[in-house]
This record gives sequence, structure tokens and C-alpha cells, in this order.
Amino acid sequence: MVLSIGMIVKNEEKYLERCLAALMPILENLDSELIIADTGSTDNTVEIAKKFTDKVYHFEWINDFSAARNFTLEMSDGDWFMYIDADEILENCDDIIHFFKSGEYLKYSMATYIQRSFTDMADMGYYNDFRVVRLAKRYDDLAFVSPIHEAFSPTREPIKHLDIAADHYGYMFRNKNTVTEQALEKSKRNLELLLKGLNSLGEGEVPEYGVYSEIADCYEIINNDEKAFEYVKRGLDELDHTHPAICAYYSHGAALLLSMKRYYETIALCTEYFGKDNPSRRSEMACDINIYAMRADAHFRLEHYSEAISDLTAFFGLFRKYLSNRLNTPDLLYGAVKVNKSRNLKALFEIFFKCCSIEHRYNTAAEYVKAFPIDDFRSDHDYMLKHICFRVELMENTSFKELPELYEQLDDSNRNQLIRIIRWRIFKLKGREDILNGLIELSKTHKSEVLTDTVNIYRSYFLENSADPALLNEYITKYGVSTNTDILCIMLDLDMDITPFITAPRFDVRRCVHSAFTYYYPEYMTVFSDYDADNISSDGLAKAAEVYGRAMVESQKQKKDISKLFRIYGSIGKKWLSEHGSAENAAPDIRAAVIVSGIISARDSKDYKLCINEMRRLIKTFPEFSPIVKEYQGIIKKEVSPANSGNSKLAELATVVKANIRNMIRNGKLSAAESTLSELEKLCPSDPDIGRLRTAIANAAEGSGNIH
Repeated sequence: MVLSIGMIVKNEEKYLERCLAALMPILENLDSELIIADTGSTDNTVEIAKKFTDKVYHFEWINDFSAARNFTLEMSDGDWFMYIDADEILENCDDIIHFFKSGEYLKYSMATYIQRSFTDMADMGYYNDFRVVRLAKRYDDLAFVSPIHEAFSPTREPIKHLDIAADHYGYMFRNKNTVTEQALEKSKRNLELLLKGLNSLGEGEVPEYGVYSEIADCYEIINNDEKAFEYVKRGLDELDHTHPAICAYYSHGAALLLSMKRYYETIALCTEYFGKDNPSRRSEMACDINIYAMRADAHFRLEHYSEAISDLTAFFGLFRKYLSNRLNTPDLLYGAVKVNKSRNLKALFEIFFKCCSIEHRYNTAAEYVKAFPIDDFRSDHDYMLKHICFRVELMENTSFKELPELYEQLDDSNRNQLIRIIRWRIFKLKGREDILNGLIELSKTHKSEVLTDTVNIYRSYFLENSADPALLNEYITKYGVSTNTDILCIMLDLDMDITPFITAPRFDVRRCVHSAFTYYYPEYMTVFSDYDADNISSDGLAKAAEVYGRAMVESQKQKKDISKLFRIYGSIGKKWLSEHGSAENAAPDIRAAVIVSGIISARDSKDYKLCINEMRRLIKTFPEFSPIVKEYQGIIKKEVSPANSGNSKLAELATVVKANIRNMIRNGKLSAAESTLSELEKLCPSDPDIGRLRTAIANAAEGSGNIH
């Protein structure tokens, strides 16, 4: 018999049937057997096992995984022995079958496959890849050692690295970032066994190379990173530095330091790993992937963008080798490649693109951008949006020749995102003609009615400085306004009446303003804030007020000048009053716009006392406008502050207010004095009497009553 497959199980009904079904091609195609030792199941594990083999035995559990494994080894007859866990499911068996059928196994003593360990129930894209020795030739001295995380001993070369992976669900220890009870129990059990084994070593005995890292893993899961790092450090200090396991210890230590946000220490440990005093790293190693990635992340956090780019370019080259199975180095037997094709890789590409953008290293980005595995991320639309934005930025700074190729790689949803982003970037002055030419070329190679219609409008508006209002109206009527607010922008620039479109039932104010105006394209503000609101028909005033109210909120968040938008908002309120006489029963945005019209009117007539009162009324009635009012107060301050403009009316008002504050202090009305002083300070922050009055209030509160 060429192969025996051994398993130990206990209460494994959740995954066992899938695990055994995945093994069936091996049992059907090779002269082989399946041996299962049950250590005390109380569920349907034994019944499931008997569906696949008649060699199901009971083994009395003695808190020693190696003892149970050795029992299955003793019961086997194969020339080779393979072991697998019940919570592992082979993705396919082809390479194992070929290994034995071709006779290749005669050249080797052992074989490995990748154990893909998932750790987060909420995100199956998060996993670690371990290269594990799971097949061995039956020498007389072959046995399992270690009571936990058992392994073959002795290890014999040569070792075949099979191109196969097994999905492992035994360490799904997180669910939405919360460690599960099952994981905590398993880690505490493992920790107890590992520490017991470590403490039982006699004088001069050296622990197994993986034991300190395994203990650290347990402490990590129970959320004690400091203790975990302590054991990783013991491994680095005590174990033989010529052994490849040391590479895995460096990787584990750097990961812990990065998790604890000790970025300078992370960089120092990673740099030490690459140093000449680390004899365990003889050439390119799989752990280099982890080290480059973590050092790049730490550099990025510290704003060392150039250094992060350097580490990431090295990382991308090595990661490609790893994916093509060309980096099976011995350190993989002791530690995982913690960067995978999903969550981690996605974050690293994002860091890389950000750094290249900040450093204007667009040519460097262009060299590596094609390595981005778009196929893996198409369904993650939020992330793809970031990626597409960067790709457009990259093309703006290099060439739009890559546009058709990128378009081909995307699905329909992401193609729409790409075209939408390109359409809005045309509003930027920089590279406008190149962007438009790229869009025109794309419309020639990929026939699309909406793309052709859009290109026709853009060509006439941007290249020929003309636009047909009838064509614009037809376009919006045909395709809608919610996803075509760039066309609405052109209509605004031409001072067309946009009432029919903003009052449409499907018009989404938040989407229009947020996506088209602020999220990507602040250039929209120039057109938006220059629009003559008198061109909006009466029936569109309420919706227009909603649009401009949202626009002010978004602008203030992004620290943009809101003065023009504030004035238009007020003009909408003024127009409403002229047509309706009152806003008492109007929509909230109209009522706010009417108050703003009073603020604008008071400011224009330099009645700053009324201006302040109206701003107070706006905040009291609509608290969400407080940041906008504060921003507008700042604009007025620059214009009327006595310290820099000499405005006599405001100076007179400030004098009266300060006299009132002094009277309040004398009369013991300290809360009112403090409140009035705060309002005065907002309007006249540089007035030298502010500090003296605040001191007087404090003295009065203490009973001294010194008023100057």
C-alpha cells in the first residue's frame, strides 16, 4: 500500500463530512487507506466517519496529541503516511495523486502542502498561509513529537512542496473583531499544555523551535500582546540563530510591535532581520514578504513615504514569486506568510498608491499597478472606488493610453464608476484635453450610447466652448440627473433653469451634492457657487434651498469658503419671501434660507447688531447650522474687526457691549456677563479688553469685585 491517511477526531461533525469527501479522490485513485481515531466524541462524529472508512478506532485521550497521532501511525500499513485535521478541507487533491502516481514520491522523504488558516468569521478574506509537513515516508524511527502542535520527527530532506492548499477553520477565533469563547477556551487549553511542556525541560534541554512562537500565539488570542512579545523575544534570544525558524520569530515579533503601534521598534527589528548578523537569512526567504510589508506599514504610519515605497516595491516582487510557488524556503515550516491575496494585500496596495501620490512617484506606481489583482476585489465596490480614483490620477500624470485596458478589466458596475470619475475630472483645468481625448478614444473602441452622447456634449462644451441647451435638456431627460450631475453642472454654468430636474421625484439631493460636489470634485464649487439663483423657477425654490443647504454643510466639513454659497442660500430665501410673503409653513430649508437672507441684508447695511441677533436665531432654530454660522462669523470678523479695519460702528457697538458687561459684573449678573463676553469675543477676538473683563468676572466670582 502506497499511502495511509490518519486522523484524530473528537466532536468534529461541523466540518468532518466535507473534510472526508474532499479526501475521496485520493482514496479512489491510489492504493490507500483512511484510519480515524476518535478520542471521545458525543456528537455524530463516529457515524459520519464510518460512512467513509471501516477503520474507525477509539483512543483514550491522555492530553497528548502526539500520542493519539502515533496510535494512527501504528495502525497504518502504507509506505507513506499523511495526516490531516477534521477542520481542514483540501481545495483539490490533484498534486497529491500525481505525486504518487508519477513515481515522484520515490525521490523524496517528506512533502508539504499549504494550510490556509482562516481567523475571522466575519471576513473569509482574512487568512494566514502556513507550509506544513503532512506527508512522510515510513522510516522505522518516524514518530510524532510534542503534546500539542504535534509534528513528524525527525525531519528528513529532500522535501517536496506540493502545489495544493487546505482550508483550515480550526482557528476562526474572531467574529467582527471579537474573540470567540471557543477560541479563548482552545487557546487557554493550548497555553496550559505548552507551558507545562516548557517548564518540564531538564537542565540543558532545548525546547522545540516553534514552542515560544506557539505560546505567543495563545497570548495574542487572549489579547495580551505584551506577553506574546515577551515569548517571541525569548525565542530570538535563546534559540540557534542559524536555524530558519529564527526568520519566523523576527516576522512574529515585528507583527506584534506593529499591532501595538510601536512603529520605530518595528522598523528596527525588521532592519535587524535583514542585517548581516542574522545568519538564519541566507538568501531570499518567504518571511521577507512579511518583513517588507510590516516595515512599509510602519514607515507609512510615521510619514516616511519614500522608505515605504522602497519596501513595497521589494515586497511586490517577492510576493509574485510566492504566488507562483517559487519561494518555498525552510522558514515557511515555522511561520506563516501573513500577507494574503485579500485583506492585507488590499491594504498594502492602498498604502503604496497613497505614498506614490504624496511623493509624485507616478512612474514608479505605473510599474507596479498592473500587479494589482483586480479579479479578487471586483465585488468590493468601496475599495474599487479608491483604486479607480488612483488609476485615473495616475493616468492624469502619465498617459490615458491605459484607459481601454483598465476598462476591459472591470465589470459593468466598476466601469460605470470609472467613466463617472473621468467625466468629473474633466472639470479640472489640469490635463483636461488629455482626459477628454482618452474618453473619446474609449467611446470609439467600446460602443455605448450613453458614452457617445456624453462625449458629444463634452466635446462641444470643453473643446468648442459651446453647448446646445436643447441637447442638454434631452440628455438629462433621457438618462436622469442623479447619476449625471456633471451634466447638471454644465447647465448651471450656462445659467439654465434647472427646476424641472431638481424637482423630479428621483432627484437625490444628498447624492448630487456629496458625490458630485465634494467627495471627488471640489472644482464643482466654482460653477455651483457662481450660479444665479434667480434662474430657478418658483416651484424649484424649496428643492434648491435643500441643495444649497447640503452644499454649505459639505463645504464647511471640507474647510471650503462658504460665503458665496451662503449668499445664494439667502437669495433663495429672499425670493421666496417676495413671492409668498411668509415662510412660516414652508419647508425647514426655506425657513433657514429666509433667516440667512436677513443676515445677508444686515451685513450689507452694516447693521452688525442685527446680524449677530439673526445668526443667534438661525442657530437656535436650526442647530445643525452652527458650524456654518461660526464659519460665517469668521468671514465677517475679517471685514469688521476694530483692530484691523477701524470700523467705527462696530467699535461703538463693542464699547457699548463692554460697558454693559461691566454693569452686569457690578450687579452680580456674572453668568450673563460671561455669556455676553463670549459673544463679543467671537466678533472681536483681538480686543485687548477681553482678557481684562474675563479677569474681572473671575475676581467678582471670588468676592473681590475689582472692576476697571
